[in-house]
Amino acid sequence: MDIKHIEITYHETTPFHAELCRIEKMAPHYHDTSLELLFCLEGEVNYVAGAQRGVITEGQVFSIDFEVIHYLYSDVPNTVLIFHLDLTGMNRPWEELQYFLLACESTHCYPYQISSMNKVKDLMLALSLEYFTGCSHPEESRATANALMELLIRHFNYYNYYNPDDYMDEELQERFYHILRYCFDHYTKKITLSDLAEAVHISKNYLSQYIRNTSFVSFTFMLKVLRCYKAERLLLTTRMSNAEIAFACGFSDSKYLYSAFESIWGYSPYSHRKSYRAYMRQQESSQKLSTEEAAAQIRGQIIDWHMNKNMFEENPKIAL
Repeated sequence: MDIKHIEITYHETTPFHAELCRIEKMAPHYHDTSLELLFCLEGEVNYVAGAQRGVITEGQVFSIDFEVIHYLYSDVPNTVLIFHLDLTGMNRPWEELQYFLLACESTHCYPYQISSMNKVKDLMLALSLEYFTGCSHPEESRATANALMELLIRHFNYYNYYNPDDYMDEELQERFYHILRYCFDHYTKKITLSDLAEAVHISKNYLSQYIRNTSFVSFTFMLKVLRCYKAERLLLTTRMSNAEIAFACGFSDSKYLYSAFESIWGYSPYSHRKSYRAYMRQQESSQKLSTEEAAAQIRGQIIDWHMNKNMFEENPKIAL
């Protein structure tokens, strides 16, 4: 299947890229080493990203991890800021960042994350204005992009996705990263709870309890999600059979791939592949705004955004 790999072209001194678009139908695609952030400035846009389907409306943000196949569509007028961070050009090395799963979503934002979400919007708008006007100072821009990356890692790591408590234990977050790293490195093979416990230097019982308190709920479900995440890429970018994909992703046979995929995506592998083929037969239709138009709109957005924030701070009963 002809799913596009879109390689983002970054300036050699700044690890970020911005586009302002009006979207009707965008073709499915993915980015090998770029994190994508969507910020809906006007109207609304639907997204399909991996197993997630939903809509973001005016003022909302949604993040898409690298390698995740996704597309956008809408039947109402909209303006969407599409912002990318180069994960190979940040202060944290790619060898570390490739094991993080992020989930920055306005529709799933706990009260303790609201101020951080507002900061994410501030930084996205500021960097985008610099990008569209060409008035950036490379060292300052790089520092701001890295501040945005650290903010996402700290407050919108997948570890926090089902954590309504504002207390963040950095040691527990770091343990989650090491667990993901081991599973991503070994998902093609059989992994037992004992193997994983030994690898991250904790007891088997404690590990089971720890995973139960994360967004993955159980060790078995965690492996299922990670393997299906890898399986979708093969399903939509190759002609491999279900049996071949199952073997490549660590499932014992195609039956387990089928049941796992259907339980998470809501579709069988065959139906998922078929739905993408049907969507890709439709005409792509999106408009990228010129640099001048984008700069003017982002300036206006920054003014409106800060006026609304100030009004909210002066009148706490008004919702953003």
